[in-house]
Amino acid sequence: MRVMLLSKAGPGLILTALSLSACGSQSDASPPLKGCTASACDPVEITTSRGTGGSSAGGGTGTNTTGVAVSVSAVEFTGTSSGTDAWSLQYVRGLNETVLIQASNTTGGVLEASDNSPITFTNVLADGSGWATVTPPKNSGFLPGMRGIPVDPGAGISVPLLRTADLDFVTTLLTTKALVVDPTKAQLVIKFEDSSGHGVSGIHVTDLGGDVLAYASSTSSSNWDINTASTDSSGRVMGINIPASGAAVLYVSVSASGLNLQGASITVTGRLPILAGFVTYAVLLVP
Repeated sequence: MRVMLLSKAGPGLILTALSLSACGSQSDASPPLKGCTASACDPVEITTSRGTGGSSAGGGTGTNTTGVAVSVSAVEFTGTSSGTDAWSLQYVRGLNETVLIQASNTTGGVLEASDNSPITFTNVLADGSGWATVTPPKNSGFLPGMRGIPVDPGAGISVPLLRTADLDFVTTLLTTKALVVDPTKAQLVIKFEDSSGHGVSGIHVTDLGGDVLAYASSTSSSNWDINTASTDSSGRVMGINIPASGAAVLYVSVSASGLNLQGASITVTGRLPILAGFVTYAVLLVP
């Protein structure tokens, strides 16, 4: 596979693997060849592409800038759309699609590759502020996805892509104005989980700065509700239409509170990357 070296990031991004090797010469004009596997390719760095910006809601940056190798997979959810396992990374399958992948590296640049996932990238930023994006093909029915890269990503991460139909509920929410998914803003999905990977109910999240904050709700006809004050058993909440940039990754500081399974009061915090036109998916652990 030949990987293009671009001087400017395209308008779309895809969360998939973070590293590819150039098989043959690199050229701005030549598209990547389809036959190259991840193990035979290296990442290409785009020094003038989308970088990391400031914070949209506070939050600091980690200090460990040691690069790591990360395998990233583009996936979709296969489980139920409600209950404790809704939108859980325990129930996913890989996409049989060629996706565009971009990820932050340790030099402040962006790694890019286009291929079927999973793909392994090297020298990926893993200081708590690293990120990866996956942009699906046009008319695939999937929305571009984003996910933060943890300090210890292990063998790799999966980036779930939601279908456009998954966000149809937005137009049904009762608000003072007509509400639609704004492609110039970011969407943020958070799933609060216990140590077994199941959703946790009763978690309340502070305002994320978007148009509305919607909680998954088993009692709502659309399965989502803006009048609910905390998560249902699926542990999901979504910040809709959060102001974001299409040129730089921003961060949203998340603070949530509630009770854990033992009935103790807990506070959960996180710092999550967002990008205009993308749906960020994050899992926050309830201790």
